[in-house]
Amino acid sequence: MDNDLQGKINESLSWIGETIKNSQEFIHEQAPLYAQEVLEWALWSNTITAIISLLMIIIALIGLALASRRLMKGEEEGDGVMEILVIMIGAFIAITCSMTLFLSLKSAIKSQVAPRALLIEHIQGKIK
Repeated sequence: MDNDLQGKINESLSWIGETIKNSQEFIHEQAPLYAQEVLEWALWSNTITAIISLLMIIIALIGLALASRRLMKGEEEGDGVMEILVIMIGAFIAITCSMTLFLSLKSAIKSQVAPRALLIEHIQGKIK
């Protein structure tokens, strides 16, 4: 009975050791690829966000310009409440998208200039 138990323990320990060795090999092979994918995703996702933010800013500025022009010329009957509302919403969108544009560009540049810092932040986020 003791020999059977000892044999099963040795077999289990051997399996655990082999699994750890295989896991280490897998991690050594995959870690550089994972790091590269994290950096590329950071670059492209932030670039896409920056482009969308820039388009939203342009649309908001066009809306602001048109509403301001209509308000100045007095083309519409009424007190211009609609134009003032469009100006306020357009200004809010332009300011919000400007902040998003800045943060996205900052992160995209960081992925190229300081990749190790970005990877450390990524790993810290995964650990927490």
